[in-house]
Amino acid sequence: PLQYLSFYHVAEHFFESIYNDELIERVKQIITQPDFSYKRKKDVKSLINKIGKWVSLRGETMTFNEQEALALTLQNFVELSDLILKIREYDDSLIEYYKSNNVIFSGGESVNLEDNDQQTVWLQLSRRIYKTRNAIVHSKESEKGKYIPSEHEKILVKEVPLVRFIAELITIGSSEVIE
Repeated sequence: PLQYLSFYHVAEHFFESIYNDELIERVKQIITQPDFSYKRKKDVKSLINKIGKWVSLRGETMTFNEQEALALTLQNFVELSDLILKIREYDDSLIEYYKSNNVIFSGGESVNLEDNDQQTVWLQLSRRIYKTRNAIVHSKESEKGKYIPSEHEKILVKEVPLVRFIAELITIGSSEVIE
């Protein structure tokens, strides 16, 4: 569990900045539409409502959809072909495993990393990773999806390479050359 969470934290580091950038782009797209007018209350109100769906305020803290932020982070920093290559080099059977198996203890869905529809892959991958993270972190007695070490360790072991290689690719993808 600690390995999984440590690798997950690499992606989590970028959630806020990536999500904020996406939010800014969404707002820019709306306000630059020819039919949008800042002078019409209904247009401004519609914009406010959309922003309210994308983020919420808790006290002075802005919160957002972390699973969506994870998908955006993956899209920004990870090339699927590189991820597939790393997984194949490590254990070729894992590509088929991820495609054919859900994560039983978390409800994380299967993901076909070789699907031609990359949007679908990012969505499925982010759900699998996020649900598994939540099952580890929020493993209360009353929780539906929870990680129980004695029962689920062998399943989690197969999930660690996935988040490990993603963390490596995010680190590489987010790196900057310093001259």
